[in-house]
Amino acid sequence: MALVSIVMPLYNGEKYLEKCIKSVISQTFTDWELIIVDDGSTDSSLCICKKFAECDPRIIVIHQENAGVSMARNNGLKSVTGKYVTFLDCDDLYTENRLEVMTSLMEKHPDCECLFSDYYELTGENTVKEDKNTDASVKIIPHSQYVDEVLLYQKLNSVWRYMLKSDIAKKISFNSLKFAEDYFYLLDYALNVKQALYTTEKLYYYRKDNNASMTRNSHSRKYLNDYRIIPMLVADYISENKLDGIRYRNKIAREYAYSSIRIRKTVGYGEFRKLMNEKEYRNGIQYAEFDKNNKLKGFLFLLVKYRIYLPYLFIRGGK
Repeated sequence: MALVSIVMPLYNGEKYLEKCIKSVISQTFTDWELIIVDDGSTDSSLCICKKFAECDPRIIVIHQENAGVSMARNNGLKSVTGKYVTFLDCDDLYTENRLEVMTSLMEKHPDCECLFSDYYELTGENTVKEDKNTDASVKIIPHSQYVDEVLLYQKLNSVWRYMLKSDIAKKISFNSLKFAEDYFYLLDYALNVKQALYTTEKLYYYRKDNNASMTRNSHSRKYLNDYRIIPMLVADYISENKLDGIRYRNKIAREYAYSSIRIRKTVGYGEFRKLMNEKEYRNGIQYAEFDKNNKLKGFLFLLVKYRIYLPYLFIRGGK
């Protein structure tokens, strides 16, 4: 049993995988287990992982038939034994002191259920886009503010930024979405958070320019159902948790605006109109309100709300 469990979903990540795993092995903190869940890779990823596992008993390799990143993370969580759990994507890297800093902060603040940090962006072949701010600070965020920040702001929506308490994390599952699955997992986790901890220290290297990543390959039909469901899920979350106020209604409006663009860029105009008119899709619109802070998103929402689809004819979309 380790103090910290690391869950890493893996699918065809051979290009960066060795460097990724080595960034864990070289941690200044050593009481960890790395749970790698191979999601049916067809390249050499599984072989690379097994070689590392043969040399280091802290590395555990699980293989599953291809079922997506959410199922991979869920299977990884089932195997977690640590007091804390954190995440890693197979094309990213840890800073050498990540686990040491995060574990120390969690131990010093036992009343905080999660910790998240800032991060570097990797561009090119492991070059780092750094800023000039080297003074790290730590902030405690109360429950209501934290829920708002996760719900309303995109910057907190990646699980790899976090260290969580395992006893809570293991009770929550990633849903079947292929797009924004982190977001809804963290929203559910946020309901269990009395206080969150945030450090400005950069403890993770996020590979921004990986051409194989989902963010670089959006507007695909395989994400179409997710594009439809996301605004409805956001509306349901806000309604079920009785979150009332203009900023929440604006959030729903923004999600419908984003959704309409994603769907239109994925399908032809005729199919787009059909999807926009589905009764189930339109249910959340009743909670939404025009977003005055973003004229473009507000305009797009009003088009969807009042079924004015002609402007979308001029957006380049799927055939």
